[in-house]
Amino acid sequence: MRNETLSNNQMISVLILFLFGSSVAIGVNTAAEQDSWIVVIIACLFAIPLMLLYSRIIKLNPGRDFFEMSTAVLGKVFGIILNILMILYGLHLGAIVLRDFSSFIELTSMPETPELPLIVGLLILTAYIAKCGLETLGSFSVFTLILVMLIFLFTIALSFEVLDMENFYPVDHGFWFMADKATLTTAFPFGETVLVLGIAGALRKPVRPYKVYIWGTAIGFIVLLLVVIRNTAVLGPHIMSGSNFPSYTAACIMKAGTFLERIESSITYNFLLAGTIKISICLFAATKGIAYLFGIKQYKHIVM
Repeated sequence: MRNETLSNNQMISVLILFLFGSSVAIGVNTAAEQDSWIVVIIACLFAIPLMLLYSRIIKLNPGRDFFEMSTAVLGKVFGIILNILMILYGLHLGAIVLRDFSSFIELTSMPETPELPLIVGLLILTAYIAKCGLETLGSFSVFTLILVMLIFLFTIALSFEVLDMENFYPVDHGFWFMADKATLTTAFPFGETVLVLGIAGALRKPVRPYKVYIWGTAIGFIVLLLVVIRNTAVLGPHIMSGSNFPSYTAACIMKAGTFLERIESSITYNFLLAGTIKISICLFAATKGIAYLFGIKQYKHIVM
């Protein structure tokens, strides 16, 4: 099988969209209410050592994905154990995002539609992307990122008319409380990027993992921070923390004059696009891990 490659820019796009994933619609941890934006900043600081660690692992093992790295470094027995854990994590996280997606669509758009057809439809789409290969994923991610960012900037612009900066006052939580909540945000979504190591072997030479993770994390952090600030300013801390989908709820309030309403549909598009990429990465990681575990040369044969 022809070797698949991803450029550094394509990998950055994949990483950013993976960070967005379900966070675009669900938002990040909002238990700190009006102080949630501070929690996101602390979480990013906590995530920096993780990103540097992932980058260093790729730098020391060019041309290898996570599953090859683990057996080469830890030996066969411990490598297999770690690979199995990685496979299970990929399947578990993919299932969570699928469930988030189906619940979101059912609650916001199709309350009478059973969740199973929604899940099956998205599974078929992500399986098709995986069958097409990593190069297709990379090209699709670049195009998708542009579209997602345009929609995001559009919602930010429309929020100016309805935001209330008094929603950020007062700073009501102590540092240790916010640091505790930041650990959850570090795990979701920053820590989840460990699954990107599952496709790291496809990085095109010269391999520049620090560029990938630093730029990907920085852009992802800025967008997530702006999402939290927008949601807090538009909804207020209590409504934001009590909403299952704060970004969607905030978009319901926005409108452009009298001619453009129903802005919340744009959040649905972003969730669908970014969520598809995130589930695809989970599927890629799990499938490549299973193929490596059982010595199957072409992972595409077992995607479905």
